[in-house]
Amino acid sequence: MTGPALPDFVLRGELAALVHRFDWERTSLGARAAWAPELRATVDIVLASPVPIVMLCGTDGVMIYNDAYSAFAGGRHPGLLGMPVLDGWPEVADFNRRVMDVGLRGGTLSFRDQHLILHRHGVPEDVWMDLNYSPIRDAAGQPSGVLAIVVETTERIVAERRRREAEEALRLLNANLEQIVGERTQALRQAEEQLHHAQRMEAVGQLTGGIAHDFNNLLQALSACLTMIGRRSAEPAVVPLVEAGQQAVARGGRLTQQLMAFARHQTLRPEPFDVRDRLAGMAGLIERALRADISVGMQPRPGLWPVEADPTQFELALLNLVVNARDAMAGRGELVIEAENCRLDGSDIDGLCGDFVRVAVRDDGSGMPPEILARVFEPFFTTKAVGKGSGLGLSQVYGFCRQSGGVARIESAIGQGTTVAMILPRAARPAMAAVDPPAIQAAVTGGARLLLVEDDPLVASLVASTLGDLGYAVALAASGEEALARLQAGLTIDLLFSDMVMPGAISGADLAREAIALRPGMPVLLATGYSEELAELSGLRVLAKPYRIDDLTAAIEQALAGRPAAA
Repeated sequence: MTGPALPDFVLRGELAALVHRFDWERTSLGARAAWAPELRATVDIVLASPVPIVMLCGTDGVMIYNDAYSAFAGGRHPGLLGMPVLDGWPEVADFNRRVMDVGLRGGTLSFRDQHLILHRHGVPEDVWMDLNYSPIRDAAGQPSGVLAIVVETTERIVAERRRREAEEALRLLNANLEQIVGERTQALRQAEEQLHHAQRMEAVGQLTGGIAHDFNNLLQALSACLTMIGRRSAEPAVVPLVEAGQQAVARGGRLTQQLMAFARHQTLRPEPFDVRDRLAGMAGLIERALRADISVGMQPRPGLWPVEADPTQFELALLNLVVNARDAMAGRGELVIEAENCRLDGSDIDGLCGDFVRVAVRDDGSGMPPEILARVFEPFFTTKAVGKGSGLGLSQVYGFCRQSGGVARIESAIGQGTTVAMILPRAARPAMAAVDPPAIQAAVTGGARLLLVEDDPLVASLVASTLGDLGYAVALAASGEEALARLQAGLTIDLLFSDMVMPGAISGADLAREAIALRPGMPVLLATGYSEELAELSGLRVLAKPYRIDDLTAAIEQALAGRPAAA
């Protein structure tokens, strides 16, 4: 049933028309025509208000609301009109039940940014609202319902939350940026320090290599002098002096080899070998190098890859590490030798990338402070007492690893011991079985004609004289250019014997190639304290300096034994 038309100002809007047409007899409010004047007046005010308002009429809270509230109700509109509030919003029934209880007792409620989960569009939705509840009173002044002003603040709350999240993200970003900048700055400083250290080590290595080369020539001259004295003197008292001198030359030769190792100029003969086998073979030697109060443990991991390096220099480097570890442990201690496979990605300062084998010697000694740790690989640097060490052990390890295509690394701290690791490249070929070299007979081929090429006049003179005493005919050249010119001029020789490193544009290896091209099949022997890689690529024989005359004679005869007729 319908009542009289509402005033024009009220009928402007969807809800005014719906309220006018709604069958209110189906609700607890009864026909609209029978509504009390106070209720009709309140409804008219609510319908005309631009603020979202809903009336919860009677004890069951029958809802009458305006156009602004219909926008808030979303998909629940227009079904909410005339429906009890507990049925209309079942998901918040408990909240609305409390509102009705308070309002029907004449109380008021107010909420700021109240959070509720509503199903306005069929799915749960977080909604924030400012809610103000007050009682609707009848003609007698008694509460007959609740008037609710509902202003949604979801957009503002979400915007503020997003702003806070953005501010927090910005704060974290700034904090992370500061941390990243700090870490990058620290990493840059460390990289600069490592670069400066590497540059210093490279400069020291170049200087060391040059000194060792000159020292080798002096030792070579001294060895030749001693050999000549021994052959030309029949005095028995001279023999022990010559032998003592040769021992001193041998010690000096070992010293230059260690210098060459640091400078990465030593002569290496890399081959694939099994680290586990080498460690097992060195076990007795390592135990003898340690004191009785030091225990040693071998911990090679299973499945070790073969290593491509000089096995003799590897054993020397490992022994150097063992001796250093022994000296670092003042009393009872434990030394552990570890071996494991590792893969490097090129991200560290050394830039190594690929498969490697890490062989480390770890001790539980006193450890080292950072200022000592930064210098341990430098030649002649030692913390040992005078006469207790040359300071070349770790420099030999460093040079061996670098020349082998790997790196040496050290970790230490005061009171926590020291670990020195050799990281060596994985071999592409299987490990080779150890083979003893055949004995070389050094019977002199009388009258053999040699061209000796040596830029150091003292060495050239003494070696030529000694070879002359042995029955060889020796011609001299002071440079590669001079030697090549003499060969081109027709000098007849049976063997070319040249130093590898000489001044001028033609090195020993260059001269060897030119001489063989000029006279195919001519035997060539090279001598050097530097790397023999160039010579080995050409298949040439190389003699390490300083050499004993006996070793030179054996090398000459071996070369002559495999040659064709004189060139």
